[in-house]
Amino acid sequence: MRKLALILLLLPALAGAPAAQNIDGDALLGGLVQSDRWLVDQNKQTEEFIGNVFYQNDNYTLKADYALSDRKAKTYTLKGNVFAQQDIDGILSTIKADNFFYNHAKDNGQITASPKKQVQINYETQDNFYQIYGDRITFTNKLSSFTSYGNAQAGDLNNTIYADVISYNLAAGAFEAAGGRPMLEGYTADGDFALKADSITANTLQKTYAAKGSVTGWITTAKNLTSALQENN
Repeated sequence: MRKLALILLLLPALAGAPAAQNIDGDALLGGLVQSDRWLVDQNKQTEEFIGNVFYQNDNYTLKADYALSDRKAKTYTLKGNVFAQQDIDGILSTIKADNFFYNHAKDNGQITASPKKQVQINYETQDNFYQIYGDRITFTNKLSSFTSYGNAQAGDLNNTIYADVISYNLAAGAFEAAGGRPMLEGYTADGDFALKADSITANTLQKTYAAKGSVTGWITTAKNLTSALQENN
């Protein structure tokens, strides 16, 4: 999931060039920043893009109702119908949210959703498709490490983890789920499975998982299923 981090590289573009234009657009990192209104405060070193904010270059697309670039603090705030997408080397990454805050100086941030909605992150490769959901997601290191809070869900084409809190660390290649009796369900070539525990760790590099604390669940394999059918007959 390393490529997902590169979405954040487009955010500094919102700072604009000194002579940037809001409606007509101005060439910026190979793309254009556009909005209905553009407000600049030289003293505060801020720029506001208001209404139908749009940025695009060969690799990135960004949309929002509002964007604020604070050059002095090196922070970027996006609000309302936030959509960020990156397409590099055939890997498509997408973020959908209501609010997005990124501190470029500290390289951390937060993504949130409105009530009754959730943040959604999709990550698509030639071999797999990942989806991450949460009421709120905090991240560091250009999103290579993140934690999803509140009805959190993370998974690929074969496996899904549900929990109150799910954390991911790129270096370790591990998802860690805790709170609300996490559940992991999925299937392999041998069959399908589901389990619950007090905590669950799934390692995408080693392709293993571990569950701790009052573990319950089931595993169905082709062999077990054949035996069950024979016994019932």
